[in-house]
Amino acid sequence: MRTILTDGLIRLIDYHADTSSVPYILDEFGSYIFETPYDTTDKTFPECTLDRPAGASPNGRMFIVNHFLDYGVLGITFPDQIDASVTNSVSSILAQSDICLGGYGRLPNFVLVSSIPPSSIRTEGGFSWPRNLRSDVLTLEGSNSWTG
Repeated sequence: MRTILTDGLIRLIDYHADTSSVPYILDEFGSYIFETPYDTTDKTFPECTLDRPAGASPNGRMFIVNHFLDYGVLGITFPDQIDASVTNSVSSILAQSDICLGGYGRLPNFVLVSSIPPSSIRTEGGFSWPRNLRSDVLTLEGSNSWTG
């Protein structure tokens, strides 16, 4: 991975990476990253457990916190965009991150959110951050469009 880093761009794929054919596309969950459960329906985000890859150790891996809220209707889950501004607030993200810190002794490398209003994003050093979130604490990765 160090060699790839000096070349610039790294891409991670969650399944079917073939580094012998395409050395710059790495197996995300094979050796590099673990993630917390997704499709959470509890607004308090009370956990930071290793969900994927199943049975892996968190040691030596970066980790993703899936911090997006769903609601269920007849056993089907949908993104809860109505509460996105509360779900993706700094206090909510940091509360779950503190749970992770307690469990792993470190903060998450990435936080995934389902949607975030453009007005709450600031750009700093080429990266996008939620406004008022300490940039030394979390990296915000990806979001869907905001419809609120």
